Amino acid sequence: MTSDLSQLTSDQNEIANLTSTDTGQVIDAKTTLNQFLSDAKVGNYQAMWPMLSPDCQALYSTESDFQSNNIVTQKYSGFYVMDSYYVGSGSLLASWQGYTNVPEIQVVLVANESTAAGVGMEIIAQIPIINLISGMIPTTEIYVWNAHCVHVGNTWEIYCERDSSSTSASGTQSTTTTPTTTTTVTGPGPFVVTAQELLSNSNSSVIYNGKILQVTGPVKDFNIATKTVTLGQVDSSGWVSCYFQDSTAAQISSLSKGQTITIQGNCTGGDLFGPTLNSCSFVK
Repeated sequence: MTSDLSQLTSDQNEIANLTSTDTGQVIDAKTTLNQFLSDAKVGNYQAMWPMLSPDCQALYSTESDFQSNNIVTQKYSGFYVMDSYYVGSGSLLASWQGYTNVPEIQVVLVANESTAAGVGMEIIAQIPIINLISGMIPTTEIYVWNAHCVHVGNTWEIYCERDSSSTSASGTQSTTTTPTTTTTVTGPGPFVVTAQELLSNSNSSVIYNGKILQVTGPVKDFNIATKTVTLGQVDSSGWVSCYFQDSTAAQISSLSKGQTITIQGNCTGGDLFGPTLNSCSFVK
């Protein structure tokens, strides 16, 4: 990591878009989404407001209400402010909240304490090690937002939810489309699961956070230098990241992609692509 942590530029975002598997409507929607996020980064709420779909605007009583309670710039705690973002891959939903053919695009939002703003996206560009940020930079918060773009007339518009901790325009507690945990586990574990089970549940990083897991799955990739193994199908877009602290270079070097193994480690949350295990060891 360089000492100059520059933010991810619009050119880098464009490269991320072009090298993804997105096509057609998703790519078109990303143009609007990138402009929306660019305005959000500098607090240009006057430009953001007309980019919202009419039913999204109805979630807020006024433009000022949107400025104070939207999920993109107001999700963070204390003095944290949105500093940068990364637009990930998207998919086309056949239907969503009464709309058809709705692009759902994953966005990583990064916030820093206002006194430490400027820690940028050079780190985020190194995904999947995004999950290490919280340990390396304590003044950074990361939030993954599933953005939805809806077609109104000939224009793509954004559906930007209220922060779930705020109240709605009618004065009642609002809800968002952010997935919520529906399963809980008790006890420290170890809990025996497969990589596929973890990757098929978008809440697994939350459900098992702080728990010991024994995860069985195919080796997607490995790095001897960083003592890292990822579990998941070789051609999949998600993986379980496993970080080893002990001297395991010989064991890691003997692995082959697609080989089914079992790894035990402490789940410490996750990132855009799946759960993360630290202090890992191989289970014989």
